Amino acid sequence: MKVYKFRTTNNFDHFLDILINGRLYCSDHRDLNDVFEADIRVGKDQGREIEIVEKMQHFEKLVKGYRICSLTKTFDNHQLWAYYANGHTGLAIEIELPDDNNKIFDIEYSDDLLFFSDFIDSYEQPQNLFRPLIRKRKTWQHEQELRIITTDNYFDIKGKITAVIAGCRMNSTTQIALDIICSKFKIPFYRAVIADWGIYKIGFQRNYAD
Repeated sequence: MKVYKFRTTNNFDHFLDILINGRLYCSDHRDLNDVFEADIRVGKDQGREIEIVEKMQHFEKLVKGYRICSLTKTFDNHQLWAYYANGHTGLAIEIELPDDNNKIFDIEYSDDLLFFSDFIDSYEQPQNLFRPLIRKRKTWQHEQELRIITTDNYFDIKGKITAVIAGCRMNSTTQIALDIICSKFKIPFYRAVIADWGIYKIGFQRNYAD
């Protein structure tokens, strides 16, 4: 499956790290931009209140051990370019990932509260440890997000970058620099074009001396 990672050019070294080292940085979920990240409530279970609180504390310690890299299934989204690529001046990295990687999860969008008491007896199973990390409110569903969840600081994507796409407002000098860099790594370089029906990519037209 093709997925995309949006970046600004403000921290250009972060983009170079992805390209040169073939890896994606995975963050602590508490550093992400949604204040409801990993939101989970204790809930109630008649006669088990103390047990729930104690196990909930253990559960939270386990969840803290996981790190997240957020990706999206599309580059044809004005809001993503606006929020994560600095108003179309940044870029999107296209990555080909396997469909069956057990570290990659689709986000479930729901406004229902998640209660720990609903799965207290199986909270240490992997599918339940990840539950608060792969759940977001419906206000975010336009992002079509999927997540890499791992205990490592980085996720390896060597040989999996299939394209770099420049935003439609990226300055020409940065585009030329990106084209030169991408060509060294034999990665196709495109620029995004906005049409009435959506956003598409076209090959970068070289008009400078090699």
